[in-house]
Amino acid sequence: MIGRLVLLTPDDQSSDLLGQVLKAKRIVFDRCTSASEFIATLENASPSIALIDSEGCASELLPLLRTILRQYPSLVTYLYNNPVADTRSASLELSVSGLFDQGVTPAQIIAEIENQLGLLGQLRDQGIFGHSAALIRAAETIVQLAQADVIVLIGGESGTGKEMFARAIHNLSRRAKKRFVPVNCGAIAEGVLESELFGHEKGAFTGAAGRREGYFESADGGTIFLDEIGEIKPDVQVRLLRVLEQRSFMRVGGTEQVSFDVRVIAASNRDLRDLTDEGSFREDLFYRLSVVTLNAVPLRERPVDIMPLIQRFLEIRGRGDVSVDPEAVELLLRYSWPGNIRELRNFVESSLVTLADSNISKFSVSEYISRQTRSNRQLPVVTGHTRQTADFQLIYQALLNLAQEVSGLKDLIVSNSDRGRGHIAPEFHADMEIQSDGASSTLQQMERQMIADALEKVGGNRRKAAEMLGIGQRTLYRKIKEYDL
Repeated sequence: MIGRLVLLTPDDQSSDLLGQVLKAKRIVFDRCTSASEFIATLENASPSIALIDSEGCASELLPLLRTILRQYPSLVTYLYNNPVADTRSASLELSVSGLFDQGVTPAQIIAEIENQLGLLGQLRDQGIFGHSAALIRAAETIVQLAQADVIVLIGGESGTGKEMFARAIHNLSRRAKKRFVPVNCGAIAEGVLESELFGHEKGAFTGAAGRREGYFESADGGTIFLDEIGEIKPDVQVRLLRVLEQRSFMRVGGTEQVSFDVRVIAASNRDLRDLTDEGSFREDLFYRLSVVTLNAVPLRERPVDIMPLIQRFLEIRGRGDVSVDPEAVELLLRYSWPGNIRELRNFVESSLVTLADSNISKFSVSEYISRQTRSNRQLPVVTGHTRQTADFQLIYQALLNLAQEVSGLKDLIVSNSDRGRGHIAPEFHADMEIQSDGASSTLQQMERQMIADALEKVGGNRRKAAEMLGIGQRTLYRKIKEYDL
């Protein structure tokens, strides 16, 4: 069910058509014709959903989305009437929950919003919070996979919530009343992994005093989650492939086949296709596992979810009264969160320990980011990347941070442009270009060159180039289009 909605459009015909659909569905809504009226409505009416005319509000759209992201993070925002050929679509999508191109009817728009909110509600029931476009796409896939009893391979960086996705698939499936058994393959010693997975018979090895069930047996009827599947050794890969194909196994030291009814969900923070190319992961096992794939998007590519997640973590700790300084919000949104949701949760919990009052300040966030930056630079980290790839990522992320600082300076000028009355200064408008002695254009040139170099080094393979740069493939595709590479 859609809660109170605010509609922003200067176009009366568009408003009338959408209004008819909303009234027919008995959805309470407010119509605004300007950004200032829209902000006032957010303050006074507290709607939960916003629907903004992308073309009709083009001149004030970007500043408005920045304001929503920073000051009204719980607002679920959709854009409609978006030009099909709009080159900004990929970047706009990072700031909203959905985007509807021109030609999509009002009835289709409202029906899709209802559907997506329903999907997000199902994820919330599983402990997964947020409302970014990336999370909505994941929700659609999760709900579909829950009904299809097939092997699933979940990819994504560490801390992106791969196990949460796997649990959601299990809990929404027909196997929900049976066990969900998580197994961290990378944390189990090489010599005992086979016994842990498939069990052993008495006397199978020194110390085997009796028969023991493995994880596959204990998960019978339910789901087994094989995390960090890329870490298992070749001999275990062979055994696992045979088990998946035959749907049976022998315990270590045993002679009888044991049948099982278990759904398998695997996950890896490394690209199994690359491991296959390197020869460290069997190609036939890769294809057996990747019947269906699901990607857990890194937090830096879903900034819409950062503040809602922080609020959720505060509520879990019983500190929903804690607020976050506006300047601290700015830093939190710009930080790249290399540890993703896990790091964000750790940040919230550590902040509560040292909190002087009920406010997370700009100073505490700045100190945290500085500590993390120093730590990341000084400590060797096992990443699964080559030295060249690691260097590329460090340089590119530094370049992105610098670009964000320049962008932040522009935002600061815009936000303070009306505070300087009484001072001699030129009139400033949000849609004016800021002259910066070529700084922005130089940064763009550097970024373009780094992307071009990465593509050249990997023979044009966009997936590998994205990994080398430490960014998502969607971001890379957008940059390639933006820079005409």
